[in-house]
Amino acid sequence: MQLMYTLQLNCFDINSTVTYLRQSRQAIFEAWPSQILNRDQYHICSNIINGKQFTITIQIGTNTFTTTTFYTFDASTEIKIQMDCAVAGQCLYANINQFSIAIFSLYFPSDDITISSVAGSLRNRIFDHLQCKTHAQAAISLLSGSEQVMASTTPVSECKVSPAYEIIKIIAYLNSAEISEMAINLSTKFPVALHPQFIKYINDLPFICAARPDQLYCIGMSKALIQTEFINFVAGSRNKINVRYQGQIMQFDQNIKFLFTTIESAQTQDCFSSPVMTFYDKYLRVEADSGPCTKCSLAYFASIFSFDSIYLRFIMNVNEDYTGFKYLNEYQVTDYHLGTKFDKMLTCEMMTDVNACKTQLPLVLENMKDNSTIRLALVFKKNDAVVYKALYTPKISQPQIQTANVSIFDEKVCVKFQPVTDNEFLNVQVILHQLKLELQITTNTNTSVYCHQLDQAEKKQLNTILVDKKQLVATVNFDNVLVTDVPVLLIQQGDQPTFVWIIAAIIIVIAFIVIVFLQQCQK
Repeated sequence: MQLMYTLQLNCFDINSTVTYLRQSRQAIFEAWPSQILNRDQYHICSNIINGKQFTITIQIGTNTFTTTTFYTFDASTEIKIQMDCAVAGQCLYANINQFSIAIFSLYFPSDDITISSVAGSLRNRIFDHLQCKTHAQAAISLLSGSEQVMASTTPVSECKVSPAYEIIKIIAYLNSAEISEMAINLSTKFPVALHPQFIKYINDLPFICAARPDQLYCIGMSKALIQTEFINFVAGSRNKINVRYQGQIMQFDQNIKFLFTTIESAQTQDCFSSPVMTFYDKYLRVEADSGPCTKCSLAYFASIFSFDSIYLRFIMNVNEDYTGFKYLNEYQVTDYHLGTKFDKMLTCEMMTDVNACKTQLPLVLENMKDNSTIRLALVFKKNDAVVYKALYTPKISQPQIQTANVSIFDEKVCVKFQPVTDNEFLNVQVILHQLKLELQITTNTNTSVYCHQLDQAEKKQLNTILVDKKQLVATVNFDNVLVTDVPVLLIQQGDQPTFVWIIAAIIIVIAFIVIVFLQQCQK
């Protein structure tokens, strides 16, 4: 019978907060590390559950908010997690507003432990202009004479505000500066019955530069948006609304803004399929199967824009909204043919920014969460300026492969890797240095221990291992991914190797001959 442990323990400060969002019927949990834990509490929070994955549940009366996403617990940093209502159609404001406390529970499946406590405060957010739109995306076209930004959003149905005027203005902001504006006349765009819901229905925001009086600004916006990933691009609407203030009806500007986190080229791209990025300490392996490639060839791209170089761009950020640790780097592609599978091992020395790779990338990988932003982009440039960018969302793998020990037995050598990796490796090759002893190992199981049966020639080399074990390091080849200088931390000797018994037998025979010889001399 399996037991589940529930601990009434709060690893967070007393000012932890649960915020209910009326518009989207979601809950946000925010908490900061506690500074007043006793020794036992500190041990649990900073040792037992630290670094472990968890799911979270919020309970407000009979209303439950949860997420299926796994998060990694970090006892030294704040957390902010947004959750959906566990049951569609429930978690209504009328029910939530009856309660003044919220209970949060963190479940750690690896240890079957639940940490549960009461949040410091429960807040209700009735209306939030930042919650009116989600999934804001922008597709950029830089084709000469047809430059444009095609922005789109997904509405939140609760955002319904009646305008006082028929005109709504769509505005684009770049790094907080207003750069472009577009007016929409509601009476000509929608039937009168839909006017109170105009925010819901206006989701496609086309900035077509050739048709605009601010054409140069529009072209500049298009070029700026496609150059980098961490630019702050915000779009929004502005209109007059009637508000009752001190007994009178007055008109105020209503501003609704939304942040764009996905910006790519408008042209069709299908060069890659199912990309994977695997991080091996100092190495990065990039694999990408060939896509349909209906519009993926040098001839095709040359027909729509001029370029002089091709890059793979790596975009990583620990948070979805591009806050926190960031990493942006590129590898210039010179030996890859479009339309074929891409598979290459990369080092920091091969990146355009070597220092960023060595200093920033480890910070991003160390703080990576399930909601982190990870993108792989195929980028074409002309005079170092981006003219085309195709974005892909790769699968990320970080196998841990530090050698823990090498065990030597009569007939085999076993190499153990720690901690156990989730990856299944085939054709594992281990080369023990100072020996040049190559152990060809093949396994089809998910294991961290690989054993090799020794032949007679290899057994003879084991004597060198035993003598020179302190200097031993290994090169490990996982499915053609070569990782060098893997340390061998410990060598454990199992049964006495066969050659030791042979040497002992030779000594005994020699001793016997000497004894017989001495006896003959005495006669």
